[in-house]
Amino acid sequence: MEDETAILARYRALVAELNITQQLGLDTNTQAAYAAALLSHYQPHTSDQQLLSQLRYYHEEHGRVAALADSAHPHHEAEWREITDYSMRIIHARQLVRQHQLLLTDEDLLQIAIEALTRSLASYHYHARFTTWLYNIVTRSAHKANRDQQAGKRAGKPASLDAHPTWDQPDRVPHQAATLAHAHELAQLVHAALGHDQRLLTIFWLRHNGWKLVEIGQRVQLSTSQVDVLLGKARMLVQQQPGLRAGWPERFKPAAATDDENSATQDRDD
Repeated sequence: MEDETAILARYRALVAELNITQQLGLDTNTQAAYAAALLSHYQPHTSDQQLLSQLRYYHEEHGRVAALADSAHPHHEAEWREITDYSMRIIHARQLVRQHQLLLTDEDLLQIAIEALTRSLASYHYHARFTTWLYNIVTRSAHKANRDQQAGKRAGKPASLDAHPTWDQPDRVPHQAATLAHAHELAQLVHAALGHDQRLLTIFWLRHNGWKLVEIGQRVQLSTSQVDVLLGKARMLVQQQPGLRAGWPERFKPAAATDDENSATQDRDD
C-alpha cells in the first residue's frame, strides 16, 4: 500500500510542475490545497502522467463541483441550471427516449439523470472533463431505464416498492418549477424526509405531480384509503424538514393545484 505522505508529496511536486508549464499562476498555498484535496481521489498505481491529467481537470472543474455540491454556494443554482440544460441537450441530441422506446418523456428522463448525478457527484474523481463524465451519467440513465422497463414487461407487473426501478420512481419534480435548481432543492428536502421509505416517497411524488388517490392506489397496489393515510404521513414528515417548517414555498407548489384535498372520500368511492 502506498504511503499517504509519499502520495501527497507526488501531488505537490506535480502541481508545482503544472503551475509552471501551464502558467496557472497558483500561489504556494493554493498548490498545497490542490494536493490535499486530490489525496482523497487518489487511486493506487496511478502514473505521474495520469496524476498531471487529474490535476488539470481539478483546476478546471473543482469550482463547478463545489457549487453543485453546496446549496449555500453563491453559484449553486446557476450551475444546476447549466447542468440541467446540458443534460437535456444530450437527451435531445441522442434521442434517448426514442432510441430506447421508453415509456417516458424527455423531461422524465432528465429528472432521472439529475437524480443519478446527485447521487454520483462524490464519485467524480477528475479523471475526465466534468461534461464527459456527465454525458456518461445521462446515457447510462437511459440504458438503465430501458433495462428496468424490459424487466417490468417480462414480469408482467411493476416491481415491488422495495426495489422500484429508477425509471418508475416519480422522482420528477413539477415541470412548472421556476427553475430546475429549485427542483433539485425540493428533491433534496423530500429525499431527506422520505428516502428511508420507498413507498412513502413514491406516493408523495405521484400526488405532488397531480395523480388522484385512486390512480396512486392502482400504481402501488393499495386501496385509496390506505394511500390517503400514507400520504398524510409522508406530508407530515416532509413538513418537518427545516427548510419547509415555515410553510410550503411558492416555488415548490404542486404541478396541478386542485381541490383534491377535499376529494379523498370521492376517490374512495371511484
